[in-house]
Amino acid sequence: MIIVIMISAYILNNCYYSQQAFDALKNSKIRFKYFEVPQDEKIKSNLKKLHKMTTFPQIFYTNETGKNIKIGGYSELIEYINIIENVKANKLNKDFLIYLLSKK
Repeated sequence: MIIVIMISAYILNNCYYSQQAFDALKNSKIRFKYFEVPQDEKIKSNLKKLHKMTTFPQIFYTNETGKNIKIGGYSELIEYINIIENVKANKLNKDFLIYLLSKK
């Protein structure tokens, strides 16, 4: 079974942690799409309410059923990248990856 992880990241303009998250995603071999979020209070407020998160970046992955699952912010993204890279590097069973991601 081949698992394709797709990350969606809401990257706030002029935000240190958003830029760090974007750079980490670019440097990983994980497929991702990103949405630039302007420094507009109305837009930021709407996204915070929609995603039930108070900070940026706001990062999600799409699971095997197509559902978007919240990863969190920059720190949580780094944890996910490390898990995925370890699974790939050690040629672990892809089901193990699904198990790890579901426990977060």
